[in-house]
Amino acid sequence: MLNIKKGFIVTVFFLSSFVFFTSCDNDPNQSAAFTGVRVIDNSYSPPVVRINEGGKVRFNNWGNNPHNVIAVDETWGSYEEIPKGDYLDITYEAEGLYKYLCSFHASPDGEWGMVGSVVVGDINYEDYTNFSKMDVVPSFSGSVRNVPDDYETIQDAVNASNPGDLVLIKPGVYYEEVVVNVPSITIRGWDRNNTIIDGEFERGNGVLVAGVDGVVIENLTARNALLNGF
Repeated sequence: MLNIKKGFIVTVFFLSSFVFFTSCDNDPNQSAAFTGVRVIDNSYSPPVVRINEGGKVRFNNWGNNPHNVIAVDETWGSYEEIPKGDYLDITYEAEGLYKYLCSFHASPDGEWGMVGSVVVGDINYEDYTNFSKMDVVPSFSGSVRNVPDDYETIQDAVNASNPGDLVLIKPGVYYEEVVVNVPSITIRGWDRNNTIIDGEFERGNGVLVAGVDGVVIENLTARNALLNGF
């Protein structure tokens, strides 16, 4: 069942054909324009998008598992499953922050699991990172986070990092999607050909930089991601 409230318009389209994504919401007066969010097993990619007032977001299910899009406060979206290859269109008329989740793969309060945010208009939103643009640093901090000696996964090392740190990764195959929300860190493999992030055709990206600057990625191979390697 769809729940439609003032301030946004929800339209559901079920298509049997493949849908190509674009990010073309520069003119919110053009109804055909939209910003794409991929619904993957089990994450939204990208997890945060910013659009103009009146802009449209298209949530396209590329995953194999059941997924939906519902507001954390349940004022918009739908608990109805989006079949694989189909999409949910939502137009956001009013400026503000719209947090959402997949009811199959997230906590009801949206604190963990498969969650995302739509930022509408010129508002300040940095909840996806504990850092601001002022935290970008010009030089190496001297701190090295070794994977897997000190941290079992690349994501664990990134989460523990501070601006200017180096995440140094030994050769091996790492089955993960790394979301970087720390500015000015370097993620470096020992050997480009033998240090590999493998998406197993299940995860959206090899490395996704989420709203921070100054990130450097070196000597790594990303393969088998559904969307992008880096």
